[in-house]
Amino acid sequence: MIQSPSMQQKKHNPTWEHIKLFIWVVLIFELLLFCLALVVGKHTDFRLAFNVCLWLGLIIAVIFLSILLLNLLGIVTFSFLERMHTALSSRRNADTAAVNFYDIPELKGILSNADHVDVKTVQGRVSLEGFIAAMLSFRPAWLVFFYRIRKVFVRLLGMRQDDDPGILKPLRAEDIPFQSGKTASFFIVRHAEKDRYWIAETPDDKHLRAFLGIFRQTVNQKYCRFHVMTVVHYKHWTGPVYFNVIRPFHHLVVRQMALAGTKTSQGKA
Repeated sequence: MIQSPSMQQKKHNPTWEHIKLFIWVVLIFELLLFCLALVVGKHTDFRLAFNVCLWLGLIIAVIFLSILLLNLLGIVTFSFLERMHTALSSRRNADTAAVNFYDIPELKGILSNADHVDVKTVQGRVSLEGFIAAMLSFRPAWLVFFYRIRKVFVRLLGMRQDDDPGILKPLRAEDIPFQSGKTASFFIVRHAEKDRYWIAETPDDKHLRAFLGIFRQTVNQKYCRFHVMTVVHYKHWTGPVYFNVIRPFHHLVVRQMALAGTKTSQGKA
């Protein structure tokens, strides 16, 4: 069981970030529509032009407000489910000695002042290398579809775009590096120790820094517990905007990737 670090403090309120985004988008669109009404009104009828733009503005406002509310609902729902899962896991594992991976010196630096931290825990009979390889090779059709939709949103924010997961080569246990600076899929290894943990970072981006940590805990002679951690640091206003929009999908995707990691036949422990 992983304990939350006392140093962890959020610098951004997701709800406030959504509200700011909503206000700015609506103001920009309304300003554009007002300018359009002035231009069109000169050549037609000002009253008709302003009425048309007013209704268009209301439609745009309703659409963005709906997106805002749905996303906030998704954040609340997944947060509730995560707490439920954590509570149930704690009860099931009460007889197991607690392991505090936050004692790893390198991880303390990564967690310091992080804006988002979440941990998914699964159990299986597989080595750390096999788990990582299967997890990063998990690319069902629905996940590839999500990534392609994400590309459109990422392009609008001017963020870095990763390779399409549909064209990435599946990984094997022996392909997973444990040397700092080496890459696996589009992750760059930062800190790793065989049979214990593997901490990697996504490529440099001006909007946010994202880390993936995978920790292996021995339960008994047959089974191991894997803790999959995501750590995010915002660097630009687009960072929280992007992450809060994809947050519900993030929880779904990482959970399914972690489960896929335990079902591989590679590197059985």
